[in-house]
Parts: sequence; structure tokens; C-alpha cells
Amino acid sequence: MKTAKILTLIATLVMGFLIPYGLITSSFTQEGALITSILWGKITLVDIYIFHFFFFQVG
Repeated sequence: MKTAKILTLIATLVMGFLIPYGLITSSFTQEGALITSILWGKITLVDIYIFHFFFFQVG
């Protein structure tokens, strides 16, 4: 259990760095339009919004 908590903390810190880094170094609106224009981008968004949000709400 302690290992899972440490890995979760590390993942949270990494994502906490990468999200602002991505927003600062790229254009969210231009790249967001690119992501939603391809099939895998749409599938990924569906996965994120349905599965992960459901998982965190239930869990």
C-alpha cells in the first residue's frame, strides 16, 4: 500500500509539472483542434471524460 501511495504522489507531481509546461510552451486552442480532428483524439477524450471521471466518482 505504501508503494502505491508513493507512485501516486510521483505521478501527481509529474503531471502537476507537465500540464503547466504544456500550456506555456504550446497553443492549447490550435493543438486541441488538431486532437479533435482525428479519430484517436476523439477516442482518447471519450476515454478520459467517461471512464476516468466515472472511476474517480465511484472510487
